[in-house]
Amino acid sequence: MADFSCQMCGSCCTGEGSVYLFPDDVKRLAKHFELSVQNFVDTYTSFVLLEVLEDERSFIYYPYLILKKDEKKSCLFLQEGVCSVHSAKPWQCSHTPFVIEFFEDKEWQVEVAKSCPGVAAMSEIDIARHHKKFIEDGGDQKEDEYFHLLTQNKFSLEIILSITLPAPDIISYNHNE
Repeated sequence: MADFSCQMCGSCCTGEGSVYLFPDDVKRLAKHFELSVQNFVDTYTSFVLLEVLEDERSFIYYPYLILKKDEKKSCLFLQEGVCSVHSAKPWQCSHTPFVIEFFEDKEWQVEVAKSCPGVAAMSEIDIARHHKKFIEDGGDQKEDEYFHLLTQNKFSLEIILSITLPAPDIISYNHNE
């Protein structure tokens, strides 16, 4: 039985998908680069609204800042195959691949195992053990905290981070697919 061991291969830092930043990620990364929050946001992020089907007739829109990628679809902070912001990396990056979507989507697990040697070395029992630990550690508690912060601040990242944002791109997400 093999436990997960990150090989620092950088495969999770390239390709499809986005890194969604929480406000504390933005502040930590801005401090890491010795930039104002506004300058960090303007330089390294895109503003999006994640459109989620709430029920058959309505949507809810979650505002997020996502990290920009380079022309090869790699994280801007991936340098020579290694994360250059490892000490300040976003919550999502520090928990990848063990986020709720990984445990809920068997097809994605298979795809991740094809590119991630750490996951490829794990058995289904190992993955089940990580899922149990994920639940015990609060699961999507960070998402719940973010939702609470949004409701307290009119769903505005501009209020939360004291910044100005451009018009957002809209990304549709159907968690039932």
